[in-house]
Amino acid sequence: MARIRKDHPRLFFNADTWPAVKERALTACKDHFAEVKRHADGPWADEGGEWAVIERPPARPGSSVDVRDWGKQLMAAALAHRVEPSPQRLQRIKDMLWASLDYYHACYAAGQDVSWYSTSRIGWLCAFDWVWRELRPDERREMGASMLRHVDDALHKPNIQRRNLAGFQSGYYGADNIAFFAGVVFLNEVIDDARALMCLRTGYNEYQKLLPYRAKLAGDDGGGASPTLGYTLAASGRAEWNFFHAWH
Repeated sequence: MARIRKDHPRLFFNADTWPAVKERALTACKDHFAEVKRHADGPWADEGGEWAVIERPPARPGSSVDVRDWGKQLMAAALAHRVEPSPQRLQRIKDMLWASLDYYHACYAAGQDVSWYSTSRIGWLCAFDWVWRELRPDERREMGASMLRHVDDALHKPNIQRRNLAGFQSGYYGADNIAFFAGVVFLNEVIDDARALMCLRTGYNEYQKLLPYRAKLAGDDGGGASPTLGYTLAASGRAEWNFFHAWH
């Protein structure tokens, strides 16, 4: 816990490493950054479609953003905003943060999980973390408390259909994978410290089991956690990459 910075951002880059990230986005990776902005500012898009089949709540008053899981585009939008600040994009990010939260809670109220993967919800956490300093204190508290309730539900709420809680002996890229990253973002922010600490401990402890388990599987020849290449070379690996980048 002592390794977690008191300032924000915390996930994947911080105040010290950000200048190099920004410089790379504007130079060596400028073509890719243009695609990031296109994705960020476009309509809702997810190659897999919506995982849950629910009646989506209406948009919040004053928001033009549909209630959906915007997590992947949120991550892109927050990165784009940090490189090229825009009041319009910041407002859209706030609307997408709220719209996603409303969707997450609506899914669980209907007894369904948001996605088979943790990717989009980690994207939500990144966006929230990366624009932290531009959110009002009340926005941080309300959004943060809402997200922590969702992560608690993802870990503990019973009778949720199509929820992936496979754990460290499988891909560890489902709902339970969100915990560590939520703990990093929210620790000691006086939003819901008990839940934030629970998330951090739960996620960290699972990773401490996952890493030696996968090292043993790999052995000298580099075996993966699954015989299916689509998992071993994609989703399963992200669980480790995300942890190492966040830890670094």
